[in-house]
Amino acid sequence: MDRVVADFTVIPIGTQSACISEHIAECQKVLKASGLTYHLHSCGTNIEGTWEEVTKVIKECHKVLHDKGIPRVHTNLSIGTRIDKQSSIDQKMKSIEEKMNNNS
Repeated sequence: MDRVVADFTVIPIGTQSACISEHIAECQKVLKASGLTYHLHSCGTNIEGTWEEVTKVIKECHKVLHDKGIPRVHTNLSIGTRIDKQSSIDQKMKSIEEKMNNNS
């Protein structure tokens, strides 16, 4: 159970604007530099790796935003693990697409 697939949403609080896309872009740079598999979506980011890798990169997102002057950062995090087989973001998406195609 070393690998996890997670979904997280970073919420910068105390910004000058209601638009937070520039702050999310900073976090995406952290994710890209990490080398982990990730996928940005409209309400957050999916990421896969070990527990340590995933929590480390989320912590780094917080650090980058605090370093940019954001006084408070909140993260919602959902983590899934499996012991019956290896799981990945791509595998989960392919499984859903196959089921959609078989039922049409």
